[in-house]
Amino acid sequence: MRFVKTLLVLFFFLQHSLAQNTDRAIISLDARNKPFKEIFQEIEQQTDYTLYYANEWLTDKRGDKNYENILLESLLKDLLANTSLNFFIDSNNRIIVTLNTVIYNELPQSFSGSLLEKEEELQEDTTPVLVQKETNTAKKTIETVRIGRADRSNTQKRFLLSGRVLSFQNDRPITNMAVFVKSLNIGTTTNSNGYYELRLPPGSNLVETRLQGFESIQKNVIIYNNGRLDFKVNESFEELDEIVVTADAIQNVDDTSTGKSRIDSESSKNIPLVLGERDVLKIATTLPGVTTAGEGSSGFNVRGGKTDQNLILLDDGVIYNPTHFFGIFQALNPFAISDVNIYKGSMPVEYGGRLSSVFDINAKEASSAGFKGEVSVGPITANAVVELPITKDKSGLLLGARAAYSDWVLRSLNDSELKNSQASFYDLIGKYSHTFNENNNVSATAYYSNDEFSITSDSLFNYSNRLVTLKWNHIFNEKNSATLILNNSQYKFSIDFE
Repeated sequence: MRFVKTLLVLFFFLQHSLAQNTDRAIISLDARNKPFKEIFQEIEQQTDYTLYYANEWLTDKRGDKNYENILLESLLKDLLANTSLNFFIDSNNRIIVTLNTVIYNELPQSFSGSLLEKEEELQEDTTPVLVQKETNTAKKTIETVRIGRADRSNTQKRFLLSGRVLSFQNDRPITNMAVFVKSLNIGTTTNSNGYYELRLPPGSNLVETRLQGFESIQKNVIIYNNGRLDFKVNESFEELDEIVVTADAIQNVDDTSTGKSRIDSESSKNIPLVLGERDVLKIATTLPGVTTAGEGSSGFNVRGGKTDQNLILLDDGVIYNPTHFFGIFQALNPFAISDVNIYKGSMPVEYGGRLSSVFDINAKEASSAGFKGEVSVGPITANAVVELPITKDKSGLLLGARAAYSDWVLRSLNDSELKNSQASFYDLIGKYSHTFNENNNVSATAYYSNDEFSITSDSLFNYSNRLVTLKWNHIFNEKNSATLILNNSQYKFSIDFE
């Protein structure tokens, strides 16, 4: 009995001594917008306590309050409340800062007997996290992530792990991604926004993600409290020997035009060249319903219609004769063309209606990022296009020119009649585009072509095309937009006699 009384006296004395030390550790500190490291240094200067911590734990952590005459323990509790840091104050005036974990200086009340006998009970009834020793010998490295902050007063058996799964390529949320812990038979799937929730026991949990078409991820999650963990997954592809045929389903729904075909300038590189000249319009003759009478004839016959029943546009300006040199060459510089939309069925109302077809040709937009150029020299013609940036990432100017030197070829022939003949043409194109903002942009296009020929005759034939187009595009909102177009076109034809 005397021994018990002695222990009680010593315990009371120890408690009284610790209370006195705590009372003396009263501090005033302005921690607003100060780094944690600087705050800890001020605590050491104002008190006789020494703090122990790792510098990397304090990165990007700052205080946000002004403390006046507050106990040091209360200050530290408030300062670290919203972080993953804990602290422990021992009897030697040492403050040990820990990451996630909490230091215990006594066994829990539920503990009795040997440690080996009560190991399972200790893990279930107390907060300390027991991390399983890693025995995985696989070559793949599994990242270890610590979630939450241990709390002495928290007796939860499971903690909430939540987060979001996004695509690594474009931050798009991944739907129906399985997130699970295989060993515990716990799992869930992400919702339409990529969010998931799991309730996990404290300690080490191997969390995996899995969905067909995406790489699987494994992370060793050591959970101390409720927390958040986001995943970014890469798409996975399998290389197949078969040919995959796809269709633009969205365009088929959005565009209800029938009999429409599109030809881009890159496609013209895969067809045979005529005298060294690429011809985008020649590809049109390979489409169903489009024919031509052959070389030496100009224009196209679409579904039995005449050539003058076709509407040919360049940036919404009309071109009345789209050919050079008896129909052998097209009247447009192939380097300056972006694409051609061909309407062989019902034409949209904005084109005014045509009996046969519409050839809507779009000139290339000049690059505003840097200088570009393209040059071609053939046996009959030479052409060149340059793209000049005017204002970086806002405006650019495209200039193109093409000419034939067939007169020189005719004069080199032995036939006297052909020597006195002439056949030449040239065309010029310029396009300026400027982007004011994401809702407004303007473009201006100018085009001119000229042909002169007199083959074994006393007549000189001459014709020319000219057009000028100014276009302004404005977007009001996601569903409404407007385009204002001003254009002027002219076609001239003449015959001179000697």
